[in-house]
Amino acid sequence: MFNIINNLSFKGIIDPHVHAGHWYHEGAPGHYYGKEFTDGFKRPFNNLNGQPESDTFVNTGKIDKMIISDIDTMADDFYLGEYEGNENALKIFGDDDFYALLAVCRPDKTNGDISDIKKLFKAYPERFLGLKLHPEAMNMYADDYRCDPYMEFARENRLPCMFHSEGEGVSGVESIYNLAKRFPDVPVILAHMGAGGADCHNRAISVFERALQNNDADIYVDLSWVDWENGLPSYEKPSVKKVIDTALEYNALDKILFATDTPLGCFGEHTENGYMSQEAYKLSVDTLASFIERNYPDNCEEIKNKIFHDNAAKLFNIG
Repeated sequence: MFNIINNLSFKGIIDPHVHAGHWYHEGAPGHYYGKEFTDGFKRPFNNLNGQPESDTFVNTGKIDKMIISDIDTMADDFYLGEYEGNENALKIFGDDDFYALLAVCRPDKTNGDISDIKKLFKAYPERFLGLKLHPEAMNMYADDYRCDPYMEFARENRLPCMFHSEGEGVSGVESIYNLAKRFPDVPVILAHMGAGGADCHNRAISVFERALQNNDADIYVDLSWVDWENGLPSYEKPSVKKVIDTALEYNALDKILFATDTPLGCFGEHTENGYMSQEAYKLSVDTLASFIERNYPDNCEEIKNKIFHDNAAKLFNIG
């Protein structure tokens, strides 16, 4: 049984890994996830069923900001180019302070020409907080030299870069690490901390630790889909514990980010064991917060605040 926390005792949540656009599953026509869907996550978690908000629940257990990456710019069927695709997402979400955006990059399409990304950031300065690359969607290894101009742009503009990561293959953590070492002053986020289960997470943690040991890359991890079973977040979290312990050893706790990959999986794509989207999100938050409280009782408040909120605020320069 999950130990659900009703009143979470930390600042709030910044979720840096959220999507919008047309989602296809196993080649079948899917669903369009737009602002109307993600707006449903604005309510504090104790108010999911419409009950009055508690005075003791102010600014705790709620999402302060979601950072959007456009699915359509990642995929081929709705691809409009790096400028128009990202601009369309900005027009949908950019006027609402609840949202921020990452600019989705397609070096496979541009052959490394960053003209549209430069044009985008010139037209909309400070509206995009970083870059997002999905090697699996591009079918292109992360350390392909076509990615280098994007990393150089990120370096010049002090932008973090988020990469979809897996244990091996084109999105393999070693390939991403190889690229990150060519640009050691660019923050590189291993989204999903090497998706694919415990072995893949261990590979990502190995990269994370080696980067800290060697000081040869600025590697971050996000915890979306880490330590899940049967479609829901697990109560025990061995991979999360391993990466937190590693971060504590190297004084690098600021390099771990809570994230979800909303609206995919139980956060919108389908229900799981009766949990609706917002309830599944709450479960993801609750199980992680509870895990931290059980395993790090002496500094749990610091760890929760950093992972759920402060690390992302600092990395993406969110005031």
